Amino acid sequence: MGRLVRIINGDIALAYRYIATPEYILHVADYAAGATPPHGWEYHPEDLTIDDFAPLWKQPTGAQDAYALGFIVQYNGLRWRSLINGNVWEPGVSGWSDADSEIPSWIQPTGAHDSYVKDAVVKHNGQLWKSVLDANVWEPGVAEWRKTSLVVPGEPIGPQEWIQPTGAPDAYALNDIVTHNGYTWRSDYAANVWEPGVFGWTQI
Repeated sequence: MGRLVRIINGDIALAYRYIATPEYILHVADYAAGATPPHGWEYHPEDLTIDDFAPLWKQPTGAQDAYALGFIVQYNGLRWRSLINGNVWEPGVSGWSDADSEIPSWIQPTGAHDSYVKDAVVKHNGQLWKSVLDANVWEPGVAEWRKTSLVVPGEPIGPQEWIQPTGAPDAYALNDIVTHNGYTWRSDYAANVWEPGVFGWTQI
């Protein structure tokens, strides 16, 4: 069965069977055939819960009304999940990710408060990337990220495309395996920053 839903000033009310107020009584089943409910209510045929809705984002004025880690809001037609505690940032600018995606899109961090942790996975330019260090503010494909792929838990991850390291933090380890120029390579050194086929790698 569907739901009657009303959102006023960000407050969400759901009616599963009926709604009764001093002024009126509405039965959910009466609106399943397409009639428009009165008093600002809307009929939704899905079995919605309160978690399917989110309040509209409002610019916090400070710590007292900042958003908590994990809080979900609506903004510019999307649902956003806060990535940090004390979030006063605008969704899409900093500190938020797409609440309806298992893999969030990369957003340029503005500082240490919203930087990415080691092993964080994001989407960027049609690829999946994994952060290779903590406090990562770099753009995937520029530095400090490696292309990755999603696999069934317990199954091995295939070799990923080689990306030029920028230094020790994202250098390849001994025996890391990558693909490059149509071949598969194994790293011969720890802290390997060389290009496969030039130095430091063995074709396998």
